[in-house]
Amino acid sequence: MCRKCVYKETVETLAVRAQEVGKLESARSPFADAAQAAGHVGYKVGKLDGATFIVSLVEKTCSSPS
Repeated sequence: MCRKCVYKETVETLAVRAQEVGKLESARSPFADAAQAAGHVGYKVGKLDGATFIVSLVEKTCSSPS
């Protein structure tokens, strides 16, 4: 699989999961905590449009002895 495909698949998987978790009333989020602290009682879900993902691929390379 090409590197670009790995990055894209990883980000898409993370984004889907973030949306799922953001909709769970049982999951806590900084956004929901702040909303409740500001007096929005009963606000229990996350901010569904505010996710950023940074994905990097680290590879070990072998160098031949000089």
